[in-house]
Amino acid sequence: MNPGLLAGKFSCPAIQHAVARVTVRNRFATHADNDTLTLHASGLPPNTGFDVFLVENSPLDPPFSGFGFGWYQSDLESNAAGVAEIRVVGIFDKETFVENPANQFAPVHTYNVGFWFNSPAEQQQVCGNTLAATRTPFNGEQNAGLLAMISHGAPLQMIQ
Repeated sequence: MNPGLLAGKFSCPAIQHAVARVTVRNRFATHADNDTLTLHASGLPPNTGFDVFLVENSPLDPPFSGFGFGWYQSDLESNAAGVAEIRVVGIFDKETFVENPANQFAPVHTYNVGFWFNSPAEQQQVCGNTLAATRTPFNGEQNAGLLAMISHGAPLQMIQ
């Protein structure tokens, strides 16, 4: 889901028609040790870098007060046609959580999949923003650009 398509949310003309699909090959169904998450996106700006995270909260799900816990999964790079695809091996289902040191009996689930522009400069260039670039922590160096796309409804909790 592209938050730029919703009124009052971050808007980037370069991603207004972007679509993304996340599928998970579940380890229980295949008798494997791990799940395989595949993210396929099209309509992205060509040759643009993004960073993929699992996060606790989506701004598309009220009430939103921040992304909460996040877990860096992969880099994502669109090709010259604006298409990008990654496959990540891990655990991506109802058992996906972060241990909560504040309460060991209340794990924090990271059921939403999102990706951010790899850098504020790249996001500013691609989106044509005239305002000063904003940094977010959503890449390995903690200096990513703004959110490009994110799921809603915590879809990973539906995988059994």
